[in-house]
Amino acid sequence: MSLKLDTPITIVDGEEFTNCAVKGWENKLVRVYTLDDGSKWTVRMVVDKIKHLYGLNCTNTCARARLKTHTDPKKIFRQVRDQVKTEGKFVNRSDMLDSHTWYKDPMTKLLMKNI
Repeated sequence: MSLKLDTPITIVDGEEFTNCAVKGWENKLVRVYTLDDGSKWTVRMVVDKIKHLYGLNCTNTCARARLKTHTDPKKIFRQVRDQVKTEGKFVNRSDMLDSHTWYKDPMTKLLMKNI
């Protein structure tokens, strides 16, 4: 599913590009990345391949980041992780000092002596 051998490739500043396959954008150049196994891939092709393999959505940004940092096909085509969710923005108040009696805390007294 990589680029076909007869696809015209243009070299600009040492980087490989090919013409965009989207209708109306044929004049624009798309970056081509060469992997360790010799295959040539574009960002859109990686997105489609990951979606085909795992049925998960992969963004263009994710695919571009993988292609820029890795050349190993196993790392580029690995499964996309679920987005990490945080529990919330609020801090657990039970660990904090009471706002009315903070000055009675022994650690606070020790801290205030050394200032």
